[in-house]
Amino acid sequence: MKAVRSHFENIFENAPMGILTLGPDYRIALVNPAAARMHRIRNPEEVRGASFLDLMDTREAEEVKYLLDLILHQQESRNTIPYTLRDDANGKPSVHIEATTTLLRDDGYAPIGLLLMCNDVTENLLLEERAKTSEKLALIGQLTVTLRHRINNPLQTISGNAEMLMQSLAHDEKTRSRLQAILDAEDRIRRFLAAVGGLDHLDTVSYEEGIEMLDVD
Repeated sequence: MKAVRSHFENIFENAPMGILTLGPDYRIALVNPAAARMHRIRNPEEVRGASFLDLMDTREAEEVKYLLDLILHQQESRNTIPYTLRDDANGKPSVHIEATTTLLRDDGYAPIGLLLMCNDVTENLLLEERAKTSEKLALIGQLTVTLRHRINNPLQTISGNAEMLMQSLAHDEKTRSRLQAILDAEDRIRRFLAAVGGLDHLDTVSYEEGIEMLDVD
């Protein structure tokens, strides 16, 4: 029996995957070294008995607790839970984790806690986000080419006629002022199209409540 226990402890300690066990109140019982590194836990002994949910922001913790409750009370067959650790005091970025959960039972088959096998998926999510951004930039580039093609000719007609009228109405200051406003507007449209075509990242600004638009300034 001791040999079996020793073998289990060796697997637990040296597993490349993060492993945590939680009690029925979601307090941490065991943390292997991989899980400690993943969850930024310096000393696993210090967090034993602490709430697993304290590793997250309040809103995140509420969502995770809801999912864990469903699994613990066998109301949900889903056993993979994503969660994000809060930024630490040193300003390190958030860590995104996916945990596969297994229900722990006592000899009477009653639920007594959860085993979490954790994977750090932060890099995968970053790569996915970069791929999505690249795809969006490519679509914006295609749209800009289309807009230039469709808009440049009418703009040239507008600006050409405005310039000709300005020359023929040299002494009519009021009309010249209005024509200059047309030329200024035409120039703003050209500069906007150039800015959109040169985007290499996506930032948004608030347009009105609930609506965001691309920041091209």
